Amino acid sequence: MPFQPAPGVLQCRLEWTYALFPQLNILYVARDPADVWSEDDLDYIYTVIEGLFWEPLAIELVTSDVRFEGVTLTSLITQNAIQKHYTTDPSQVEGHYIGSASPSNVTLAISLKTPNRWHGSSGRFYIPNIPTDQIIKDAVYTGFLDQWVAALQAIQNNLVSGVPGAYLAVLSRAHNGIRRMQAVPYPVTEILYTDNGLDSQRDRLPRHRATRRRHH
Repeated sequence: MPFQPAPGVLQCRLEWTYALFPQLNILYVARDPADVWSEDDLDYIYTVIEGLFWEPLAIELVTSDVRFEGVTLTSLITQNAIQKHYTTDPSQVEGHYIGSASPSNVTLAISLKTPNRWHGSSGRFYIPNIPTDQIIKDAVYTGFLDQWVAALQAIQNNLVSGVPGAYLAVLSRAHNGIRRMQAVPYPVTEILYTDNGLDSQRDRLPRHRATRRRHH
């Protein structure tokens, strides 16, 4: 697919491994006005992700076989715009949660809501390898999910402190089925989980609403 510019938008690739297999979550940070991103801006965004999201919060929610390897930040203003890769402090790579992790194909998505309500107007963050003792049957304990919401809110709430006008965003690449010339960012206004039922990347588990509609 050809490159699609998104002026003022920074792509944040959060890079994990579980048993050496790579996993990704992609977040977007936009700024208003849509200025060019500097290296200092990128350094600050990484500081927020590692220092306020990962090290004090998310690191406590994954087991030691889940590793947060680093973050790649890429400006989407042009195809060859600034990009920088950051490697996690080696002493803080592995999760601190004591227990065993669920398989990589089973997860739960935290929703990143925008004011829009059309299809595809919300983003998702997939929780990596949920500890097995936080799962009962095919659901996740809500207290555990609340902690992931708080970790993501730490990113949302601290961007603007170091980069004026910066905000967590969802990127809209098409509208009414037509690909845009430029992707458009919309601010994330709410971070939440719509239910606590597990999802499988291969199929929905029986408790999930979509499965119940399909089979009944």
